Amino acid sequence: MLDLSHRYRRPIAGFSLIELMVVTMVISLLAIMALPTMRAYFERARVTRGISVGRTVQASLASFTTDSESNQYPAAIGSYGELIALINANGGQLKDTEAETGVEFQQYTALDLDKDGTWDSYTMSFKVIDVSPKRLGWCMTIQPSGVALCAPQ
Repeated sequence: MLDLSHRYRRPIAGFSLIELMVVTMVISLLAIMALPTMRAYFERARVTRGISVGRTVQASLASFTTDSESNQYPAAIGSYGELIALINANGGQLKDTEAETGVEFQQYTALDLDKDGTWDSYTMSFKVIDVSPKRLGWCMTIQPSGVALCAPQ
């Protein structure tokens, strides 16, 4: 008797198109579910980097005051370029651009708290680049007493 059953058997040579589509769909769903978690992780990392920059600025300005006449803070810092020059000359190391540093310089205000004509305090603000205003730490304020994170808006 002639056996023709081998002609109708499907050879097992790989995956079918349906199997590949199912696997692709499962991987896509897992990626979609993980995306918000990854975004939040990256934003937290940017905030942490911003805090580190803030503490570097704070320490460098403290160093500046110990070396300055009358132990004063700078009267004015008008741009990120001026900030880099000041911080890098006083023990800190800020990168050349705000994008590389991860923060955007907003403003610096020198303060004369005891009205004796010397700048004995300051307040400085930064915006953390690529962090949503809905997240704690999207911006920060630096003072001699520490680094404070802005609350979500």
